[in-house]
Amino acid sequence: MRTQATSTLPEWTRRYDDILTPELRGDLAIWRAATGVKQDARSLAGPVPDDDREAAYHRHLVRTINARYGEALKVWETRIIDYVGRRDENTIELAKHLDTLQRRGIEAERVLDLASARKPLPADHPTSALAYRVRELTQPKKRKLQAIDPFPRAQQRESGPSLGL
Repeated sequence: MRTQATSTLPEWTRRYDDILTPELRGDLAIWRAATGVKQDARSLAGPVPDDDREAAYHRHLVRTINARYGEALKVWETRIIDYVGRRDENTIELAKHLDTLQRRGIEAERVLDLASARKPLPADHPTSALAYRVRELTQPKKRKLQAIDPFPRAQQRESGPSLGL
């Protein structure tokens, strides 16, 4: 029953394949169907129900998902420490950012490789420097717009009274 139920989950939940085990995926699909969570609802477990028993199970389901999410962040933290050499106050923030990039469909591991390969990281604040490089690689660059007119016109100077045209 659970394996059939997982096919009812919205397509966007595929981003959480590393967090949702097949069993948890089945539980989530059954819960969403039983409580009437709409397909376009962007919450994994839907809103908190009014019934106490249902609310308790909802909390359990959300806690289980969040605990697995913590494990995914630990994997990113380990990867960052491999590049930087130590943990510091910015490690968890960079791990969250990389996890977000991965869920958006960006190859975060490749971005991390590219960011670290540019040049050696500074001895002080290496994680901050790595985070800056990751953001630089993933944020769209603003380009200065060029004039479309292939024949630029010279500015005309006012040479006296004008009609305001």
